Amino acid sequence: MLPVMTLWRHDSKAQTSEPITEASGRSGESMDIPGYGDIILEPDGEGILLYNPKENPCGLMFCILSGENVVYESEVVNPGQEIWADIYNRFEAGVYEIEIITFGVTKEGETLNSVSQTIKLEIMEE
Repeated sequence: MLPVMTLWRHDSKAQTSEPITEASGRSGESMDIPGYGDIILEPDGEGILLYNPKENPCGLMFCILSGENVVYESEVVNPGQEIWADIYNRFEAGVYEIEIITFGVTKEGETLNSVSQTIKLEIMEE
């Protein structure tokens, strides 16, 4: 049985708003998935903030794709932790469509549901 996943909308600084249910499974359990709007990356920025809400019952892994190319893959991010995906140098200046895939992962390493989000990424010139 898979837990309910809730998608939280935010910008690259991980500000959250109202949850949107994305998938269902066991009643009474849920997993929060960060949601992303369009992102602008500056040359001196830290990248895209990826985080796992502290209330989550599982870890999260993140994969960022540009077309079929993997531009970033994270290790497991435990509840309450965050990481920065510094992908600025993976692109030239311009506007791209990227996909952020977030996977739930149990303590035993079993992959749970995943959520895929397609957003616009703008890379600013140096």
